[in-house]
Amino acid sequence: MIYYYISKINKNTFSVQSTLKPRPGRNNFTIIVTGGCGFIGSHTSQRLLLMGHRVIVIDNLYHDSVYPLEWKLINKSILEKTFMDHHQQNGCSFSFYQEDVSNEKIITDIFKREQPDIVCHLAARAGVRPSIDVSTSIHLHMYFFYGSHELQILL
Repeated sequence: MIYYYISKINKNTFSVQSTLKPRPGRNNFTIIVTGGCGFIGSHTSQRLLLMGHRVIVIDNLYHDSVYPLEWKLINKSILEKTFMDHHQQNGCSFSFYQEDVSNEKIITDIFKREQPDIVCHLAARAGVRPSIDVSTSIHLHMYFFYGSHELQILL
């Protein structure tokens, strides 16, 4: 069981601590971020890189009028630049897979190859209506709970 402790440092700052620890011999986590080129996913991925983690982004670069492809490509380039600027200082690492999270075979292969400690599942369509489409949400839950018992899922 993993516990998270949230404590208030001052008026606008909070500290989050966890009982989850890196694997023996490592001082960072391998974290898969689905939807890592979207707005929330890219900011989350960038922060994880700045913290020195090994970040694997999975994003199919789906785009529409709400969130154009150009924005996703800019976000991806910011992540690549963050990695280049910080990997020698903090040991962070960055990988990108242009894949759809609903493809169970490909996602299973990525999980076996990368062996993540944590999954931060942020893949969704931009906007509320497309994100709650039944055909999408049912398929996503089929494989994120499949795999290593050590895998931690953050939803």
